[in-house]
Amino acid sequence: AVVENTGVNGLIKKVMKATGKNRINLIGRCLGSTIISTYLTKYGCDNVEAVAFYASAFNGVHMMDSFFTGDISFNTNQINYYLDHGINDEDGTYDTIKNVWDVLRSLGLAGLGTLTANEVWDKIAPNLLPKLVRAVFGTWPGHWAMISADCYQKAKNVVFDGCKTEYAALLKKTDKYQKEVMSVFPQTLDKMVKKGLKVIDVSKYNTPLAPLSEESSQQADGTVEVKTMSLGATCADMGKTLSNEYIKLLKSGKTRADGKKYTDKYLSADLIIDASTCQYPDQTWFIRDVAHDAYPSEINTMFMEFFHSKTQYTITSNSKFPQFVSYDKSKDKISKVTEPIATDTASSGGNFLSKIAEYIISFLTKIMSFFGMGK
Repeated sequence: AVVENTGVNGLIKKVMKATGKNRINLIGRCLGSTIISTYLTKYGCDNVEAVAFYASAFNGVHMMDSFFTGDISFNTNQINYYLDHGINDEDGTYDTIKNVWDVLRSLGLAGLGTLTANEVWDKIAPNLLPKLVRAVFGTWPGHWAMISADCYQKAKNVVFDGCKTEYAALLKKTDKYQKEVMSVFPQTLDKMVKKGLKVIDVSKYNTPLAPLSEESSQQADGTVEVKTMSLGATCADMGKTLSNEYIKLLKSGKTRADGKKYTDKYLSADLIIDASTCQYPDQTWFIRDVAHDAYPSEINTMFMEFFHSKTQYTITSNSKFPQFVSYDKSKDKISKVTEPIATDTASSGGNFLSKIAEYIISFLTKIMSFFGMGK
C-alpha cells in the first residue's frame, strides 16, 4: 500500500481524487519520457487519456553512452562545426574557447591538438573514468536510464569494474529497466495506442552534439539525437542534407523492406529529416534551431489543443502547427520550414594576427566588464 501511494502512480491517484477525473494527461520531457515509459509499462494506460512526449530519451543518449563507456574521441572537423554552429552561452565560456580554437586553426595546429587530446585521453581514461563517473553521477538510476541498449553492458563493465557486488542492488534495478522497459517500449506503446491512448511526439533538431566521438555528427538538439527523440526518423548528419539518391528513392513509391511504400510526404522542406520511418509519422513534429533545454511558448498551445482533442491529434489537425517548423528565439515564434537552410561555410580560422587581436580584445573586454568598466 505504501508503494502504491508514492511516486508517479501515487501522484496520479491524488490528482484523480482531487479533480474527480478517472483519466489524466501526461507530458514527458527528456528524462520525463523514461519515467512515463516506466509508468505505462508497469501500470498500463487505464488512467491515462493522452501523452505528449517532448525531446524524449526513449533509447538512451549518445553523450551519456560516451561518458559511461569511455568511448570518447576528439575530431577536428566536428569541433570546428560545433564551435561555429553550437549554442552560445551567456557567461562567455563558449566565446573564449572558440577564440582559442580559432587561433589554433589559424596556425594549423587544430589537428595536432585533437591528436594530443586523444592520446592523453586513451592513457588516463582506464583509471580515471570509472572512479569519476561513480563519484559524479554513475550511481543515479535515472542516469542509467539514459544509456542505450547497445552500450549498456559495456557501460556496466567499465563503470563498475571490480565492484559489481558492491553495487548489486543498483545494477538489479538498471537491468530490470533495460530488459522490461527500454528494450520493449516501442511495442508497449503500440499496445497502449491500440487500446485508445492518444500520443504525440515533438522532437528538435539542428543543434550539434558536443564533439566527443564520430557518433556526435548525428542530427540532434544539442543533447539528444533526433532518431531517439522521434522513435526512428531518418536524418542527415549535422550540416548536411539527405542524399539525392535517398530523396529519389522516397519519390519512387517503391516498397520498402518493411512492406510499406517509400513516400516523400514526410520529408522536411530543408531536406534534413524523413519522418516516414518514425513509429508514428502522422503524430510526430520537429522544431528546428531549438536547443534541448528550450521550450517555445507556442508548443504549450499545441499541447493544450492535443489534450482537448476528442480524437487523435495529427500533423494535419492545425495548419499553424505543421510537421516541420523553425524557431525564432528573438521573437519566441515558430514558423513553417519552407526551404533548405542556406549553405554556411565553417570558419577557416582567418588571419593568425587578426585572431590573436580578436582574442585579446575579447579577453580584455571581459576583464573590464568584471570590474564594471567600459559600460
